[in-house]
Amino acid sequence: TGAITIVDLETLTIKVLKDYPDSAKSFAAEWDYWMVDEYQDTSPTQVFILSHFIQNQPHFIVGDPQQSIYLFRGARSEIFHNKIQSIQESQGQFLRLETNYRSRRELVHFFNFLFPQIDSSFVTALAGTLRTLVDEPAAQITLLPTDEKDQKHSLEVMTVLAQIQGLIQKGIKPEEIPILSRKHSLLE
Repeated sequence: TGAITIVDLETLTIKVLKDYPDSAKSFAAEWDYWMVDEYQDTSPTQVFILSHFIQNQPHFIVGDPQQSIYLFRGARSEIFHNKIQSIQESQGQFLRLETNYRSRRELVHFFNFLFPQIDSSFVTALAGTLRTLVDEPAAQITLLPTDEKDQKHSLEVMTVLAQIQGLIQKGIKPEEIPILSRKHSLLE
């Protein structure tokens, strides 16, 4: 069909990693820090690929095995649990978020009632208070494009700072404001 599937992408990536191992090292060297979201949906193949890119660099893994939906694509909850064990064995920090701020209180209570009856490994959550309306974004940061590199960097920094100040004025705590960047040096 001329289409490339997710499995094809994984297979081709593994071939490149095996045939040209320096390419992974070169690519990985461009990143200071790795963040992998939705780790509960990671397959053994993807763990193999990620290990070649992350290597020994600092990384942050986010996930919830109770939300795993890609079993049909090879995701396994034990991969997530193995990662937790690996983090703890290497003296890394593991944080379990126990409060659900994303769902209505009634839903959290319902899930806490129903799912332990279906699966004894289900971990219940505390019901937090929703901070914003469903259609109101928690934050939106827009970077202004410009041609001159120094001017662009300055405008980007000023734009980000203005957005952060606005969020703080709305009552958002600084530690609740995520700022993502390709390289740590850009954040400094």
